[in-house]
Amino acid sequence: KFEIEKMSDEIVLSRGLPVIEKQKEDITTRGEMRLRERGQYVWKDDLKERFNGAIDKTLSNVSKDKAEYLEDFKKNMSDLGVTVKERYVKKRDTTYFTYAFTDENGKQQTINEKKLGVKYSAERVSEAVEERLEQNRTETLETAKEAVSGPERPLRRSGFVPPAEIERKRDASKKPNKVSDGAEIKKDTQTTRETITPLEMAPRPLRRDDEDEEKKRIREKELESFGQRLGFKPDGSYREMVLYCEETQRAMLYRVTPAQISQLERYGSNDLVTESFNYRLYTSPDRELMSGRYEKYRPESFYEQLKGNAQEKGVGIEFEQGHRTAVLQNRNAGRSR
Repeated sequence: KFEIEKMSDEIVLSRGLPVIEKQKEDITTRGEMRLRERGQYVWKDDLKERFNGAIDKTLSNVSKDKAEYLEDFKKNMSDLGVTVKERYVKKRDTTYFTYAFTDENGKQQTINEKKLGVKYSAERVSEAVEERLEQNRTETLETAKEAVSGPERPLRRSGFVPPAEIERKRDASKKPNKVSDGAEIKKDTQTTRETITPLEMAPRPLRRDDEDEEKKRIREKELESFGQRLGFKPDGSYREMVLYCEETQRAMLYRVTPAQISQLERYGSNDLVTESFNYRLYTSPDRELMSGRYEKYRPESFYEQLKGNAQEKGVGIEFEQGHRTAVLQNRNAGRSR
């Protein structure tokens, strides 16, 4: 297979065309997914978080000079404890990154960008910077244009009234007059008195209290229906902890949440979670153990963030019991497969 791919690349290059490499956006192995599900440390996730932090900082300081962006990115990575080495392949006219850093267990880790995914490549960094530069150029051009000529105004000919405007005024003159307190004025033809009758009330937008009630209703319905699918213990509690995502308004098993987060990072879409989200953790449909927020860009893993929150809320022991149950269920599910 390798020889065939090599021959194919050589044919494409001989005709002056670029070689298209089929590679995933974000590579995650099964072993890494299992570690996530158990709430254990994954050094590649740690590196990816540092990469995201460095690229965000680089893009926030992009100037008109593109030549300096690569050094800025490498410096930002260095500030986060990661050394970036470049390797230029002349045959493909492409630069590749290799990352090296010491993980939280004190081990020295080195990895090529290809093993992390396209999202973490030198080419993707270059594309991101180019997009930001183009955005900056567009904004600068619009600002300069407005400063010279002022905001654009619709052209208007003196003394000319569009037919649509004439029709609108004619229709408005046929409508009943209104007073400021929302009442309709009707003329009494016999007494020439004006009588005021209330207008039909227009639908008002939902108030904040109404919105909160609607969200609560949706949440309770989702938790109850999820529990019916999952099954309850004799005391009415869930068989294992259930997490509710506020943004998607969906419930899921606590133990599968890390896998859903990983799926979102890998494929870019997921119906159950968003990149960062507000959550509520339940032991039964009517008992909320705690609530909080999961932040994608924090260095702590999903499990570590929830564990810290549980300790702050004074439910650390109960959370750990639920977490151990989730780990055991994951192991059983793995054996059954």
